[in-house]
Amino acid sequence: MKFKKGHKKLGGRKKGSSNKFTDIKQDIFDVWSDIDGYDKLVEYATASKQNFFKFVQLMASLLPKEIRQDIEFNLKTLINDVHRAETRSHQYMEN
Repeated sequence: MKFKKGHKKLGGRKKGSSNKFTDIKQDIFDVWSDIDGYDKLVEYATASKQNFFKFVQLMASLLPKEIRQDIEFNLKTLINDVHRAETRSHQYMEN
Protein backbone atom coordinates (compact mmCIF):
# COMPACT_ATOMS: atom_id res chain seq x y z
CA MET A 1 0.00 0.00 0.00
CA LYS A 2 1.36 3.42 -0.91
CA PHE A 3 1.86 6.13 1.68
CA LYS A 4 -1.06 8.53 1.70
CA LYS A 5 -0.50 12.04 2.98
CA GLY A 6 -2.34 12.80 6.20
CA HIS A 7 -2.89 9.22 7.36
CA LYS A 8 -2.74 8.23 11.03
CA LYS A 9 0.58 7.09 12.51
CA LEU A 10 0.75 3.32 12.66
CA GLY A 11 3.22 1.31 14.76
CA GLY A 12 6.59 2.43 16.05
CA ARG A 13 7.36 4.23 19.31
CA LYS A 14 4.74 6.40 20.87
CA LYS A 15 5.53 10.10 20.87
CA GLY A 16 7.60 11.04 23.93
CA SER A 17 8.68 7.49 24.78
CA SER A 18 12.39 6.88 25.29
CA ASN A 19 14.59 5.09 22.80
CA LYS A 20 15.83 1.83 24.38
CA PHE A 21 19.22 2.07 22.65
CA THR A 22 19.72 5.61 23.99
CA ASP A 23 18.80 4.39 27.49
CA ILE A 24 21.32 1.54 27.28
CA LYS A 25 24.05 3.90 26.05
CA GLN A 26 23.39 6.21 29.00
CA ASP A 27 23.58 3.26 31.43
CA ILE A 28 26.94 2.24 29.94
CA PHE A 29 28.28 5.79 30.28
CA ASP A 30 27.09 5.93 33.89
CA VAL A 31 28.91 2.67 34.73
CA TRP A 32 31.97 3.94 32.83
CA SER A 33 32.06 7.01 35.08
CA ASP A 34 31.51 4.99 38.27
CA ILE A 35 34.50 2.68 37.60
CA ASP A 36 36.90 5.42 36.41
CA GLY A 37 36.72 3.89 32.94
CA TYR A 38 38.92 6.50 31.26
CA ASP A 39 41.89 5.84 33.54
CA LYS A 40 41.47 2.06 33.25
CA LEU A 41 41.28 2.24 29.47
CA VAL A 42 44.44 4.36 29.28
CA GLU A 43 46.17 1.86 31.57
CA TYR A 44 45.04 -1.07 29.41
CA ALA A 45 45.96 0.58 26.08
CA THR A 46 49.44 1.53 27.25
CA ALA A 47 50.24 -1.77 28.98
CA SER A 48 51.57 -3.44 25.82
CA LYS A 49 51.82 -3.06 22.05
CA GLN A 50 49.23 -5.82 21.62
CA ASN A 51 46.77 -3.96 23.86
CA PHE A 52 47.45 -0.73 22.02
CA PHE A 53 46.67 -2.33 18.64
CA LYS A 54 43.50 -3.91 20.06
CA PHE A 55 42.48 -0.46 21.31
CA VAL A 56 43.12 1.11 17.88
CA GLN A 57 41.06 -1.65 16.22
CA LEU A 58 38.24 -1.01 18.67
CA MET A 59 38.31 2.73 17.98
CA ALA A 60 38.30 2.13 14.21
CA SER A 61 35.30 -0.18 14.53
CA LEU A 62 33.37 2.55 16.35
CA LEU A 63 33.81 5.09 13.55
CA PRO A 64 30.80 5.48 11.29
CA LYS A 65 31.34 3.81 7.92
CA GLU A 66 30.35 6.98 6.04
CA ILE A 67 33.28 8.90 7.50
CA ARG A 68 35.73 6.24 6.31
CA GLN A 69 34.29 6.43 2.82
CA ASP A 70 34.50 10.21 2.80
CA ILE A 71 38.12 10.08 3.94
CA GLU A 72 39.01 7.54 1.24
CA PHE A 73 37.33 9.68 -1.40
CA ASN A 74 39.07 12.83 -0.18
CA LEU A 75 42.45 11.07 -0.09
CA LYS A 76 41.99 9.87 -3.66
CA THR A 77 41.05 13.39 -4.72
CA LEU A 78 44.07 14.82 -2.88
CA ILE A 79 46.44 12.31 -4.51
CA ASN A 80 45.05 13.17 -7.95
CA ASP A 81 45.39 16.90 -7.25
CA VAL A 82 49.00 16.48 -6.10
CA HIS A 83 49.79 14.41 -9.19
CA ARG A 84 48.27 17.07 -11.47
CA ALA A 85 50.22 19.81 -9.66
CA GLU A 86 53.46 17.85 -10.04
CA THR A 87 52.79 17.33 -13.75
CA ARG A 88 52.11 21.03 -14.24
CA SER A 89 55.23 22.04 -12.33
CA HIS A 90 57.38 19.69 -14.45
CA GLN A 91 55.84 21.15 -17.61
CA TYR A 92 56.50 24.67 -16.31
CA MET A 93 60.13 23.83 -15.50
CA GLU A 94 60.69 22.38 -18.99
CA ASN A 95 59.54 25.61 -20.66
